[in-house]
Amino acid sequence: MALHEIIIENLEIKAIIGVLEAEREAPQRVIIDMKVKYDSKRVKRGKAFGTKALTSTAPHLDKDLRPYLDKYLDYVELKDFLASHIKAQKYALLEDALEGSAKALKKRFPSIKRICLVIKKPDILQDCTISMRLKCKFIK
Repeated sequence: MALHEIIIENLEIKAIIGVLEAEREAPQRVIIDMKVKYDSKRVKRGKAFGTKALTSTAPHLDKDLRPYLDKYLDYVELKDFLASHIKAQKYALLEDALEGSAKALKKRFPSIKRICLVIKKPDILQDCTISMRLKCKFIK
């Protein structure tokens, strides 16, 4: 089995992640790096994706190219899904944000075999960037 890898680096979003009062009140800048390995022979969409949904989930693709969606993972779709998931969840802990995001990505994109996620909080401390990494290998 050959695994393809999508690498998304320096995805910058505003999200609520943290336990400090200031972190809970207003979204802060977070930077996300993601590596996703997937089996291109087994690309499937999660429950949100049916045949009718393919044309609406990839408006950035020319309609003649949309049939290729069943042969690869769309990195734009991965990025958008991850960003919207983290913004919506308002996690208290980085650990929870990483684990919840990995589970959500696997559910939405079942062909994912491995994920490495890094979330950075560059503005929480003045003299350094805080980050945390999670690596997951999915058996099924």
